[in-house]
This record gives sequence, C-alpha cells and structure tokens, in this order.
Amino acid sequence: TLKRKYGAFVRSRRWWKQFRELVLTCLVHNIDRAL
Repeated sequence: TLKRKYGAFVRSRRWWKQFRELVLTCLVHNIDRAL
C-alpha cells in the first residue's frame, strides 16, 4: 500500500507542477496585455 500511496503522491506533484506552469503562463500573458 505504501508503494501505491507514493505513486499517487508523485503523480499529484507532477500535476501540480503542470498546473503551476499554466497559471504562470496566464499571469505573464495578462501582464503583457496590461502593459
């Protein structure tokens, strides 16, 4: 069960990284348009 938990944790971290990059891209895009 520990291995399954760890696998889910790694997947969630990978998803979080992609989500963060997406938010960062949106922020930069909005700032470029605002300027």
